Amino acid sequence: MSEKTAVTPAELRAFVVDHVARTTGLPAGEVDPAQPISALGVDSVHAIDLVVACERFLGRPVPDDLLWRALSIDAMVEQLTGGQG
Repeated sequence: MSEKTAVTPAELRAFVVDHVARTTGLPAGEVDPAQPISALGVDSVHAIDLVVACERFLGRPVPDDLLWRALSIDAMVEQLTGGQG
């Protein structure tokens, strides 16, 4: 099995914004990645779904509570990409 190529912060941010938009019903343009995740209508069920989606996208495990510790999409992306970008 081959390992997935590294994902850039911009790619991960775009993926997460799109996922949040689809699961909450918000237009993607209204998903502000700097806003607290709870203000976007993301509940615990959405959060777990997003963690699973990120694991698939990144090809590695993501902590279940990352979204609540990170508080925003931008902070989550920074933590998952090691602060690059």
